[in-house]
Amino acid sequence: MERQSSPFTQDLGGAINEGQETMSQTGHKADQMAAAVGERLGSAADALRGALPQEGRLGGAVRAVTDRLEASGNYLQEQGLSGAIDEVESLIRRYPIQALLLGAGLGYVLSRLRAR
Repeated sequence: MERQSSPFTQDLGGAINEGQETMSQTGHKADQMAAAVGERLGSAADALRGALPQEGRLGGAVRAVTDRLEASGNYLQEQGLSGAIDEVESLIRRYPIQALLLGAGLGYVLSRLRAR
């Protein structure tokens, strides 16, 4: 006996497919935006290198900041937002108690700031 699909089931299947397609497009756009932010971070690092002194203690701090900016920009360009989300998810799975405490601490700080 062959099973007939109802119009409701067909509509539901179509809605699910449309939702998956929309999610895929949104994820792609988010990755493109993350790559653009990564490119801007690299440009900001270059601008800071050109504008600030490179010698002495201040120069060391400038190099450290610009190197991290550039590394962050490269990461966003290569991995995109989905890669960053996957990595955060992995950290939360690896350290669930610490993630819970961090979230509670951030919530407390934000509530205190909002109360002012």
